[in-house]
Amino acid sequence: MPRPIRVPNPQNATIEELKQVCRVGSIETATRCTAIQMLLAGANTDLVCNALLATNRALRKRINRFNRCGVDGLIVKKRPGRMTIINGQQARQLTDLIDQPQQAQRPFLDRQSLSWLHQQTVSDPV
Repeated sequence: MPRPIRVPNPQNATIEELKQVCRVGSIETATRCTAIQMLLAGANTDLVCNALLATNRALRKRINRFNRCGVDGLIVKKRPGRMTIINGQQARQLTDLIDQPQQAQRPFLDRQSLSWLHQQTVSDPV
């Protein structure tokens, strides 16, 4: 049997504050805020889950986080992940090369040049 879903605490934030936070964050933040808004307005949890394509577990986690942290708990924060392979300076250099390929040390080859090169390097059968 699934755990009962708690009710969001209306003292943590008003619907107007939740609407303002919706506009600031990402799409996921907006979805979280919309779920809490709907629940504070009196919507059924099944309706909220169906409308926002969320599971009961996800909704329960959002409510608990809202009750513990308020509106700040709904904002999606960037998590550390894999390090970037290309740093900022390399990205700028690559962007310049893409914009001006004639400045490259090695010429870029298009499909015709590659096929010509392939024909030149492959020996003809006798």
